[in-house]
Amino acid sequence: MGNAARCRLCEYVLYPMDDEIFTCKCGEVTLDGIIKKVKCQKSVRNYIEIDDKGNEIVDDKDVKIEAEKPDKESQLNMLDEMIKSFENLPPYAMQGPINHYDFTSALLLLSSILRES
Repeated sequence: MGNAARCRLCEYVLYPMDDEIFTCKCGEVTLDGIIKKVKCQKSVRNYIEIDDKGNEIVDDKDVKIEAEKPDKESQLNMLDEMIKSFENLPPYAMQGPINHYDFTSALLLLSSILRES
């Protein structure tokens, strides 16, 4: 961890040091040099990672993605594609356990289709 962190609530900047733990003035953000991690009490959105020159490092947590919700026909096509991808698996894979990412994706898709009915 070479980057510093700035608390969005109190604007306090925490600089990383090995084997040290620092907390901002308001107590929201803690920079743990021992395990090389930033911890937040309420939300990870409450800190900004900054480089050694003081420039903000943009992270995925700061990027908002505005996606259009697909229509019912598109959702059904996605479900069909999901089914085809499972049907094309080799026999040994069909007998193995499904991972929870795949299962959750299928359930979310079914849920969104049924909510529109």
